[in-house]
Amino acid sequence: MFPEELREYIIHGKEETHIEYKDSMKWPRKPKNNKDKIVVFKIIKAMLAMANHTNGGVIVIGAKEKANGEFNPIGMSKVNSDSFKYDDISRYVKGRSSAPIHFKIDRDTMLIRDKERRFVIIQVAETTEIPIICIKSEKYDEAKPFLGDNIALRENAIYVRSKSPIESREISSVDEWKDLINRTMEKNRKEQLKKMPCYEFIQDKEKKQELSAQRKNETSPVFQKQLKRDAL
Repeated sequence: MFPEELREYIIHGKEETHIEYKDSMKWPRKPKNNKDKIVVFKIIKAMLAMANHTNGGVIVIGAKEKANGEFNPIGMSKVNSDSFKYDDISRYVKGRSSAPIHFKIDRDTMLIRDKERRFVIIQVAETTEIPIICIKSEKYDEAKPFLGDNIALRENAIYVRSKSPIESREISSVDEWKDLINRTMEKNRKEQLKKMPCYEFIQDKEKKQELSAQRKNETSPVFQKQLKRDAL
């Protein structure tokens, strides 16, 4: 059985920037047709995007989309579940990512409506080398031009999780670029600090400043008024 924290992702049923759902499917070791490629490259695109997302993300496989846009955890067959192997997926990711993407795969069961159902959960960590860039172009249909809906992945593209609509796509808006640039600069700053002899002192100082700001906020009249208003 899945642990509690993963069960919550399964039953959440609504896509978020950090959660994506997929219907039951079988991972093809060697994609031979367009259907196989859709399975492979949509998951690879989601992994590229989640690696660029704050705190990464989770892909839940075994949930069917309903008419209202939410997802019903119907589960998947053992054959489909067992087809998702770390080495197979890792091989595809490595060939299309500018830097290593750290992820793990959980294949297990969950009791839903008194029935044990199987799911696959792929957890993707936020990259330490922002941004992750796609390094290989892919088409769903090799017989058609590299245009529109036939573009599975595009070389030199940076994929992100967009908020409206929630999906994995190429970065495009000004806000998305600002967020990516700011996080990249912050990560680089922290990496440079780690190399300095006084790193522990600086880190301790920053923690004290954060704690002081938090306490100040908690004791401010405005904060207390908000707590009272919200009955907290």
